[in-house]
Amino acid sequence: MPQPDSRPSPAQRRLNTVRAQAIGAALRDLRKSRGLTQDDLADQASDTGITRRTIYRIESGQTSPSAVLLWALADALGVSLEELVHRAEALAAEEDQDS
Repeated sequence: MPQPDSRPSPAQRRLNTVRAQAIGAALRDLRKSRGLTQDDLADQASDTGITRRTIYRIESGQTSPSAVLLWALADALGVSLEELVHRAEALAAEEDQDS
């Protein structure tokens, strides 16, 4: 019996891209609203091993962070994980309406 194709559909890949970009934009907006550079945020989250490069990759939508990583970044920014995700959802909804 043939195995089902486990690759995401084009629509799912697009949704994943939009979500990764929205998480990155929300993180960048929060960071900048606090007057922090990527280096500053990495320093504040240094006990978690998060680097400036990781922050850059998340903010640019190049990678999708784990929930644990997002939680640590939210803590370093002084917001809840829920607030970070809520901001990302709002940005994704805006993107969805624009396309």
